[in-house]
Amino acid sequence: MHSTGIEALDRELDGGVPVGSVTALVAPVGSSAELLLEAAATTAETLVVTLARPKAEVEEPYPEGTAVVEVNPESLAASPDQIFSRVPDGGTLVVTPLVGIEELDTPDQRAVLDAAKRAVHDANGAGYLFCPTPPTATAGRTRTLHRVDGVWLLDVRTTPMAVENRLYVTKSRGGAALDGPLKLKLTDRVAVDTSRDIS
Repeated sequence: MHSTGIEALDRELDGGVPVGSVTALVAPVGSSAELLLEAAATTAETLVVTLARPKAEVEEPYPEGTAVVEVNPESLAASPDQIFSRVPDGGTLVVTPLVGIEELDTPDQRAVLDAAKRAVHDANGAGYLFCPTPPTATAGRTRTLHRVDGVWLLDVRTTPMAVENRLYVTKSRGGAALDGPLKLKLTDRVAVDTSRDIS
């Protein structure tokens, strides 16, 4: 198994995500979901492929030595194997956000997703695709969720007194899905909220 970088989540998932797997993190725009991706990058050398934000902005919160590649969706679709071949042995791949890829023609989107899976498999690592909601291309999102090995859904609820984050692991090929949510605190890092039961 490949550690998620979140100890409590690793315990729930019997050690983490399966080696060679690609997980889609589905979360609302404006949430702190990228903290989950940053946590995953603390467990191994990481390649981050950024499709929307400048490299300098993306690099800052990741561990020192993380490789960040800034590329537009069309360029990634033109040579996905070349870009993803930089995933370190035993490392982590992060693609953020996947929105532009999901807007591509079906063959181009599939080529990117399949190349990510091959690269992670060949590296004996793990991959994460950040999929903000709402999706800009519903059919593209459906294709993504069908092709990935795991799906994590982050539910963000706001109340007058707090912001509550619940992580649902709804799909995990070769691993363990969760039968209930894990309540998280997402501030400047990820922590599991054990203060009270989830209602």
